[in-house]
Parts: sequence; structure tokens; C-alpha cells
Amino acid sequence: MARFKAMKARMKLMFKTCFLFSATGLLILFLTYKVIASPTSDDFVFRVEVLSHCGDLVEVSFPLSLINSLSDAMPRDARKLLQDLNIDLKVIVQCFENMAGQDIVSVEGTDSVRVWCDPVTRDNRSDLGFITVHVAEGGRHGSDFTISLPRGLLQFTCKIVRATGILDHYVQLPPEIKNLQFLKDIKIEL
Repeated sequence: MARFKAMKARMKLMFKTCFLFSATGLLILFLTYKVIASPTSDDFVFRVEVLSHCGDLVEVSFPLSLINSLSDAMPRDARKLLQDLNIDLKVIVQCFENMAGQDIVSVEGTDSVRVWCDPVTRDNRSDLGFITVHVAEGGRHGSDFTISLPRGLLQFTCKIVRATGILDHYVQLPPEIKNLQFLKDIKIEL
């Protein structure tokens, strides 16, 4: 029982780490890269890989085009925040597409994290149809499992969530984010 609790705590930490690095990668890309014409996001798979010092592995992959579906299902407050920050998710997707095959985030040390966007080839074309999470616990007797969620099911769920407004009703942004004050463009002359 104690081993299960320890594994659960480690996995929770690894998922938080994946999320943090993915969000950091999004912010870095948004701020530093120019947008140029490129293939559609149906041709790319976003991947995150976290390997802990004790051998635990978490791999997440999803088609880049799902970002559009997920943005449709965001709570109204989150969509307003993106609009206030002048953040366009299509621009972010294009930035990822421009970095295809390159590491977006790469951290190596006792724990390693890698975030990248893969162009789709004949060998990995099946990855476009699923959101896949693979977890392997380190050690000889570690658990190993993979969860694959069909892309269409997630897109359908996002449409239902948006149509019912369930997230707008039950999910609220923390006050620290919801009440952000934005400064308008300020010109500084030297």
C-alpha cells in the first residue's frame, strides 16, 4: 500500500512537471519565433517525455490539431484572458510546426524532460488518431501501462462541453489570474 502511495505521488509530480515544461515551451515559442507558412497541424504530433532518476517514465503524445478543439472547450474566463493577453493559439500552433523535429524543451540531469513536435511520417501516422499516455515505473517489478484516447472522442467531448457551457458553470480561474490588470502599450523613448 505504501509503495502504491509513493508511486502515485511520483506520477503526480511527473505530470505536473510535464505540464510546467509544456506551458513554458508555449510561452517561449510565442515570444521568440516568427510565424511563417507551413503545413497544416494535421501533419504534426506534440510529444512530452519525462524520465525520473529512479527510472520512472511518462510519455505523452497528441496530434497538434487538437489544440484547436481544446481551445473551443476552454472556460469563458480563460478565453477572455487569452484575448486580453493578445495570445492567438493558431500562432502558437504554427510556431510548434516551424520547430518540427527540434527540441522545444530539453532538460538533462538527475531527471530529464524533453518536449518536441514530430512531423508525421509513414511510421508514426497512427499517432494522429490518438492521445496517448504511456507510464512505466522504474525497477524490475514496476508497472507499465498505456492509455490511448481516440482523437474523435476528445473532439466530440469538447463540442459537448462547449455546447452545454458546463466548464463556464463549474470551473473558475483563481482570483490571481482572473483579476489581472493589463497595461496598454507604453512607448519608451531614449
